[in-house]
Amino acid sequence: MQQRRGFLKLLITALAGVVVAPFRALFGAEKTTAPAPAAARPLNAAPAVASTSAVSAADQQVVRAFYAEGWTGGSRQVLAGHPATAQQCGQLFDRFRRAFPDLKVNVQSIQRSGDQVVVRWTAEGTHRGALDGIAPTGRRANAAGLTRMKIVDGKIVSTVAEWNENALKSQLAPRKLG
Repeated sequence: MQQRRGFLKLLITALAGVVVAPFRALFGAEKTTAPAPAAARPLNAAPAVASTSAVSAADQQVVRAFYAEGWTGGSRQVLAGHPATAQQCGQLFDRFRRAFPDLKVNVQSIQRSGDQVVVRWTAEGTHRGALDGIAPTGRRANAAGLTRMKIVDGKIVSTVAEWNENALKSQLAPRKLG
């Protein structure tokens, strides 16, 4: 009976190692990964981030206001207060706020990578206005992405967002009946 328990314990330990090892490889603290190609990621998954460090409270406040007051609150003034976003986000902001008047952007995480702040976010809203020729559907839609920002003296001076706009539009596409 003792030998059987020993064998079972050994077997369970070995199986646990086989099952846990891939997760350690995926989520290990020391491991850094490059972003997966867009085609390899799930449609609404945010790209991966390289090694990270702490983000100052001031930079976190800038990021949270940018999304909460700007994108979610609908304040174009918040976007205009940052050199990069005033130019880069204006048309995008108008386009998506018209299409999704109840747009809500949730910050999932804020991390530092080198001289950039990396923000993972999700967005959701009800399609109530036309978007690139797609008539309002009244459907809820969502997206996820990652934005890399450089913040200097409390201002966003550069920004690049990675997300799958086609995945969002596919949620609005006509559906076949039957």
